[in-house]
Amino acid sequence: MNLLENGLLRWVRGQPIAVSSAGFAGPVILFLTGLAAATAAGRGGIGLTPLSYSYAHETLLMASGRMRDALTQYVLWPPGYSLIAVPIVWLGVSPIRATWLISVAAFGMTVCLTFLLGRRLTSTTGGILAALLVLFNPEMLDRANIAMSEMLLAASILAALLALDAVYVAWSQPDSTFYAALAVGAGLLLGWPVSVRYIGILVSLLALGVLVAMLAAAPSRWRLIVGALSVTMLMLALIPLRNVLATGGVTGHPVGGLPADTFASAFSGALQGLRTLWSFFAERFRRDLVDAATALGLVGLCIWGVSRFRRLAVGSLPLVYITALCYVASHTRIDKMNDRFIMPILPVVVIALVGAIFSLIDLVRGWPARSWHRAARWAVLALVIPIAGVGALAAARGVALVGKGHTPESDFSPQTVRHIKDHVPPGTMLAANQMQLWAFTLDYGFLMIPWDQPLDNWPRDYGISPWTRLEALKVFVEKDVRYVVLFFGPTHGERVLARYNPGPYVGSSLLTEPLPEVAGVTRLSDGVLVTLADREQLRELLAKEPPSGAGPRQ
Repeated sequence: MNLLENGLLRWVRGQPIAVSSAGFAGPVILFLTGLAAATAAGRGGIGLTPLSYSYAHETLLMASGRMRDALTQYVLWPPGYSLIAVPIVWLGVSPIRATWLISVAAFGMTVCLTFLLGRRLTSTTGGILAALLVLFNPEMLDRANIAMSEMLLAASILAALLALDAVYVAWSQPDSTFYAALAVGAGLLLGWPVSVRYIGILVSLLALGVLVAMLAAAPSRWRLIVGALSVTMLMLALIPLRNVLATGGVTGHPVGGLPADTFASAFSGALQGLRTLWSFFAERFRRDLVDAATALGLVGLCIWGVSRFRRLAVGSLPLVYITALCYVASHTRIDKMNDRFIMPILPVVVIALVGAIFSLIDLVRGWPARSWHRAARWAVLALVIPIAGVGALAAARGVALVGKGHTPESDFSPQTVRHIKDHVPPGTMLAANQMQLWAFTLDYGFLMIPWDQPLDNWPRDYGISPWTRLEALKVFVEKDVRYVVLFFGPTHGERVLARYNPGPYVGSSLLTEPLPEVAGVTRLSDGVLVTLADREQLRELLAKEPPSGAGPRQ
């Protein structure tokens, strides 16, 4: 503690600080600190949202040698997140635990890479400050414990930017015998982000543009640049090739349908995401004025970053990323803009902010009055300490949860899943309101129940509507569904039906009314298992139902 206090005081006074972490030890310490902070700050469960993408089940298919099934079922998503989890599953780790471990490790890597890139573009002290701001950001700590790919994308973006910077440094130096290895390694890292999330292609495209500009500026160094270009483009071609082999089409993700946002509303949501990532409370003011101020700040920061860092990709990426993401949101099917879409670019924004702060300090140092120097440094500390404090509170809350016995799987409907495994024969078809079973086993057939969303109209906009009794009976007979499963997940109660609402028939009538198609209802602490009548009885009931002309939507 004395070392930390002395270091802060020396920095405030403008005295040099000897930082031993400039070499190998610093990144390792930051990586391990990130792992510890992410684990301690876990909310205690991987909830319902992460498994809407079925990463765990895709991982299980791949690890079981059923790559063909994974290709046909999960072509909507890039395979990078699940492929990394496969060797972890081979070691005996459950798929949901494996994907969680990747997110935690990716957070540690994000903190470490933020330091390395920040040190490269600013200074060692700037790299440490940027890493601490990422380490103590509540949203980052929260996302580090969710089995989704955003955290891995954040680490992948930073790794790609570092690789591009390494190519730039080598390109500006005399010819090296390491050009071939550097070109291959950089190309792999530059092409990797799109394997994690499709939006990662922006990083690769920006890098390709920079590489082409470097080739035009110095054609004599063509071996390094052409090598990196070739490997990057090969990486970008792998996913379209997978999609063609699996579906016959280049794109795996649907690009039609109704967009969730207009460009203006998406951009406003993205700007709000930038603010709420820092727990700011600017939303009490007029939204348009706050958005305008945020947009001006973002544009100014990007222009400053390009001119200061002399790195086009690093400086322009935040604005390019957000603009492209909002364009996609306004032209195709995508969830409404929220913090998790913006979070992967946060470390790059942090590095730019730290660089701007240090430039301001350098400017202040040129002022004649010495007292202004110290005042500026204290002003910077006054900005950083509250942000770190908010993050520390989030970490403390996570420590308290872990102390009470929460684990990354504790909220994952364990009693319901265990009851199904103990009482339902393998091969049985189940209809469920969420995809928890896919994360644990391939033994059961699975049918997702269409739902209604009381908070907004987007399921209805996409043609999704809950089953009527007739529609449900048709599906039960056609698919030979034996059970209906309603998982509660982290809500621990039937309140989940108000958030992921299977409709009045499935969500209420099957549980409360004496319907002839229900043979039994088993209520558990984290879910409900509805046992249906046998298939012949369901056929008889279906024949007695008056036709409605509406078929089931799946």
